[in-house]
Amino acid sequence: MQLVQLRWLAVAGQLLTVLTVHFGLQIRLPLLSMLSLLAALSLFNLASWLRASVARHVHQHELLAGLLMDLAVLTGLLALSGGINNPFLFIYLPQVAVPDAPVQRLSLHYVGGLLLCFALCASLLVLAIGRFGRNLRHRDARLAALRQRAAEEDHIVRMGLLASGAAHELGTPLATLSVILGDWAHMTPVTSEPELRHDLQQMQAQVQRCKAIISGILMSAGDSRGDAPAATLLHEFLADVADDWCRRHGLTCLDLTLDALPDLVMELTLDGQCHAVHSHHAQTLTHSAGKLHSSIPETLPPEAAAVFSAALQEAHAKGRSVGRQYRIETALGPQWLELSVASKPTEPGDEDRVIAIARDITARKLAEQAIEQLAFHDSLTGLPNRRMLADRLQTAVVQCARQARHGALMFLDLDRFKQLNDTFGHDVGDLLLQSVAQRLLLCTRGVDTVARLGGDEFVVLLQELHSEPALAREQALTVGQKILVALNSPHELQDSQHLATPSIGLVVFNGQGSAPADLLKQADQAMYDAKRQGRNAISVF
Repeated sequence: MQLVQLRWLAVAGQLLTVLTVHFGLQIRLPLLSMLSLLAALSLFNLASWLRASVARHVHQHELLAGLLMDLAVLTGLLALSGGINNPFLFIYLPQVAVPDAPVQRLSLHYVGGLLLCFALCASLLVLAIGRFGRNLRHRDARLAALRQRAAEEDHIVRMGLLASGAAHELGTPLATLSVILGDWAHMTPVTSEPELRHDLQQMQAQVQRCKAIISGILMSAGDSRGDAPAATLLHEFLADVADDWCRRHGLTCLDLTLDALPDLVMELTLDGQCHAVHSHHAQTLTHSAGKLHSSIPETLPPEAAAVFSAALQEAHAKGRSVGRQYRIETALGPQWLELSVASKPTEPGDEDRVIAIARDITARKLAEQAIEQLAFHDSLTGLPNRRMLADRLQTAVVQCARQARHGALMFLDLDRFKQLNDTFGHDVGDLLLQSVAQRLLLCTRGVDTVARLGGDEFVVLLQELHSEPALAREQALTVGQKILVALNSPHELQDSQHLATPSIGLVVFNGQGSAPADLLKQADQAMYDAKRQGRNAISVF
């Protein structure tokens, strides 16, 4: 029973120690595994207590089993908490010796416990030595890698020093060439010839690129002319090289992005001189690649050139110009472009530049025209509909009042059209309406308007008639008679002839006190008068 009580104290102390270290000291332990060992020891101790309460006499082999159980659990706890590195390893021996106190033949069991403890400590020591060996091998590998890296860096520096002499030899001719090209840039034959000026700019750019490469070689050797020598770490130099590559790579990505755009991106002067094209869509301007560096407005039609030049001037004055549109003719037909221009920041003393973006909006223009056609034209005949007629009639009334001239409005209705439509079908009726529309257009002038209101009703608006009322009325009647003659001829529709005579109502106006809606009503009334008179006639309101 004394051994059982001591074991309960040991379990409680170990449990308290584990929980304090894990939660109190925030030292992470394999909590589940350690608690499992303590639970197993508790179950074993509970079984020992039940055994001792039933029988007073306890055999020596049972005491030995209890000692071995204590050793196994304690060894497991030590292994889980750091093994030989555990600073509380010295507590191990007292806990081994204490359970052995009540056992008979003390020397035998005590010596056996010490031997077992020695074996366990030796095992833990072997594990620790193996861990130390692995750490040493890892350290040696890292040292070898560092030596290899140092040797490579030393080789790079030596190569840079060898290249320094060659860079010095090339540096002076490049500097001289740069000065010569700078002098040429101010010569009159070069400034007056766009192609020569462009070629010279390309040569200057190539010289600057070569100088930049040579400067990089000199910097790699720690000897850049024009600057005081300064100590530079190799990793800093490599970082600078990487940054320079990233910048160049970024510019390449930007060029690829601009080339992928469907728009044409250009860098221009204020007079339209093109200096750079950042797109593969140069054909948008319909001139060859040889003219890309000439003045863009000079390659465009007059109206488009005026729009282009106005956009450049607006961008120079206000900083930007957006939404200007112009039209050009191509082999595939008319093409519409929308131009956006923005001023480009430049250094003081440099020539003013702008960035222009030309976008093909031909598809959008065609869609707008289609929408306008549907909104303001009759879908069957293509003539203006009621909405467009109202707009043009309003404009005609205002112009007549301003110019002191007359206009006329004729309201036409086809006689017995419903009977023809019901007899021969709507297909024939539609063909007849289309034929009537074409004949009405042939009877009028370009300034006049022929509209279809719906069904078989048509309206003819005559403009710019004589200033005298009588003469204006006579002109309108002449056009009306011409329409009567044209519509009294048979229409050839689907291999058969059909006749559709009109009843026409006519009203003449001068714009004084004439409302468009009233004029339509008056012409409509006159048309019904013509029908009452026997159809196929003209009635004047």
